Amino acid sequence: MNEKDDTLRILGATIKQLREEAGMSLDELAEKCGYTSDNKRSSISKIEQGKSDVPASKLLNIAQALHTTPG
Repeated sequence: MNEKDDTLRILGATIKQLREEAGMSLDELAEKCGYTSDNKRSSISKIEQGKSDVPASKLLNIAQALHTTPG
């Protein structure tokens, strides 16, 4: 594994933890972040698993939905 993979895994785990602490489902978070496709749940799931990179604009949306900062 490389540094980018580690970063994505840590970011994903953090997003999942914050989502669960907020009592939010994958679908709820996806909708609040502007994911509108049929696979929106899958998009968030892949991010949480560290399997998908997060565009900066979506990272900002996720942070806002979870009432935190991108940092």
